[in-house]
Amino acid sequence: SVKKYLESIQSKVYKAPGTTRVQLIDGREVSRTAGEVGRGIDTDKTIASLTDAVKKGEDIHLSVPLTQLQPKVVYDRQYSNTDAGLAALLAEVSSAKGGYGISVMELGGRSANTNGNKQFVAASTYKLYVAYAVFKEIEAGRMSWSDGISGGKNADQCFTAMIYSSDNPCAKAFGDRIGWQNIEDMMHGLGLSNSTQLSPSLYTTANDLALFLYRVENGSLLSSSDKARLTDVMKTQIYRQGIPKGTGVSVANKVGFIDSYIHDAAIVYGPKGPYVLIIMTNGSSWGGIADAASQIHTFLNR
Repeated sequence: SVKKYLESIQSKVYKAPGTTRVQLIDGREVSRTAGEVGRGIDTDKTIASLTDAVKKGEDIHLSVPLTQLQPKVVYDRQYSNTDAGLAALLAEVSSAKGGYGISVMELGGRSANTNGNKQFVAASTYKLYVAYAVFKEIEAGRMSWSDGISGGKNADQCFTAMIYSSDNPCAKAFGDRIGWQNIEDMMHGLGLSNSTQLSPSLYTTANDLALFLYRVENGSLLSSSDKARLTDVMKTQIYRQGIPKGTGVSVANKVGFIDSYIHDAAIVYGPKGPYVLIIMTNGSSWGGIADAASQIHTFLNR
């Protein structure tokens, strides 16, 4: 065939393209070494010219056209140990994964986000907000841990089930009793944005979840006993295929998944100290979240 013939003579004119190497630091290009442009037979154009001549019944003397072969571009990405470096990494991870919402806050250290204010369907991450409201109700004396809540479970048992196995009836019963708008107002009072909505629908953002868990971990949100009650259950909850798997260390997390939404909100107890990591996704997978968490964890602890 014509294509095979052209391939057989390609070696006589072929010149392999080089490689352009681009160095990026925190997402900014700092150097570029241009590779050489290559050369080869333009097979498609040659075949098109021959086909056209045959259709017209023409006798032609055809010069085989050549085409430039552009060099392959290879990126060397480096990230500084700064907020800017972390932000550049998160942007790269999010872009490669199709648009994750990611927020990271080290305790007393770096913080950055990408799509951090993007509103997502909260899925079961909203149960963290309900947990806070439960603590406040008990603190105010309007509820006790022995109160019956749902399905024969008292408040203590429902609280654990809501976090440990993401029990929906318990979370709904708590929300109905306390009032969804009341819980939403509590969250806004804590500094969470108006993108966190619990009535009539459940929405939140990576930045809002990060701020919430950051304040849980730094002790400014809950008493020490309430913090321990919440994080102890989060450390043992049953869904471990996202951030816990990706980081390989102790993690207190709450997942959420519904329809195409899969989220993981975590306090990660890394070797250099705890940090908050939120990953919110639409159309991804637990494996994708684990891989993103692994890259971020490696950066933070290098």
